[in-house]
Amino acid sequence: MSGLCIINFKRHNLTFEAMNELAEKLMYIALQNHIAIFFNSHYRQDLIDNIKMKNYFVMSDSFIYRNCNFLDVVPIVESCIDSGESVLHEEPAFRDEFMKKFHFFDLIIQCIFQYNVDLLEIYISESGCVSKEEDFEVVRTSSKLFLLDLFNSLVDMNNGFNYEFPNAKFVISKD
Repeated sequence: MSGLCIINFKRHNLTFEAMNELAEKLMYIALQNHIAIFFNSHYRQDLIDNIKMKNYFVMSDSFIYRNCNFLDVVPIVESCIDSGESVLHEEPAFRDEFMKKFHFFDLIIQCIFQYNVDLLEIYISESGCVSKEEDFEVVRTSSKLFLLDLFNSLVDMNNGFNYEFPNAKFVISKD
């Protein structure tokens, strides 16, 4: 299996028209950041059914497939090596590159919370070997702290040789 990233509108009061307008804005942000978004996709239907998602979208780095290979920090490590920086997460260069690469999450979250959405869930798994909610570690965060918490979840999984995202469900309340 490959990585997955699903954003679930857990609590919202959106009309069809507002949801459609939001979808258009999210698609624009995604395209500007070379990310694909698929609304209410059947990709990983087992997981979607188990969690009982109703309004959600899957994020990918391709319009051809639904899995997300953008959950890969190897380019960040290579960028740090190429510039002569250390690849340790304690180094500001590593953290800065991470924040730059995944900044699109902040843009997407900000856009969603401009609408009548009170609670988001972002399901992330680098391995994709998940099928139920219990497979995810729950991380409660805010829209302002999401990227930092995402970075910290990656660092927590560092085994000294590589960085890998955990299976995590980020629960984000509207600030």
